[in-house]
Formats: sequence, structure tokens, C-alpha cells
Amino acid sequence: MGRKLGMAATVPDSDYVHILTSRFLSKNPRVNVTAKNISWFEMDAKHYDFDLELKNLRDTKPELVIMRIGENVPPDVDLDMFEMRYVALLNYFRINNPKVVILAGTSVWGSAADSLMINHKPAVSLKKF
Repeated sequence: MGRKLGMAATVPDSDYVHILTSRFLSKNPRVNVTAKNISWFEMDAKHYDFDLELKNLRDTKPELVIMRIGENVPPDVDLDMFEMRYVALLNYFRINNPKVVILAGTSVWGSAADSLMINHKPAVSLKKF
């Protein structure tokens, strides 16, 4: 699955994934939260295999998908290709689950792909002002 930590955390319980999971569980102890590192999508969107990497997760028909994309997008990425694959990623989770809520956040530090991702709702810019 790649790196186990998110946001360059020094300990597992201090990254954003674990903090968010704790908040969800505090509101509803029966909630099922699954984390998946998709940094390979960021680094090589053109060759990322949705079925190999995400089919098991998609097929659980989640009610909510939260994505953070941007930190690992290369500065010289082909933006047209990345945008096409980003839209395909969003649509992938809608297969047989059209009511899924997808929340997508961009990089906190800004990346080459932020400006195009923000054009595809429900993306939210997390770049510091």
C-alpha cells in the first residue's frame, strides 16, 4: 500500500487521515473508515491502474470518498493528461454508486495540478493564502 503515514507525519496518529478517522469515530463509533494512499496516481496518473488499486474499495460502495491530491504531482506533469485521468478517477467511484459523495482537496502547498482540479467540483483548494 505504500507509505503508511499521510502529510509527512512523524507518528501514525498525528497525520490527517488518522485525525479525521478519530473525529468520525467520535461522532459514530460504528462508522467504517478505510484509508488508501494514492500517491502513485499523483506521480504517474497516466499509468495508474484503477481496477488494480481501487476496485476493492470502490466495490464497497462507500457513501463518502475524501481525496487529497497534489503533494506528489510532478511540476512538469502533462496537465491535459492529468486532468483527463483525474476526472476518470472521480467517475471511477461513481460506477454503480452514483450517489457517492466525493470531496477532493488540493495540495496545501500548491501543485501544478491544483488549478485544473479546482474546476471539477467538489474540489476544494487547500492552498495556504
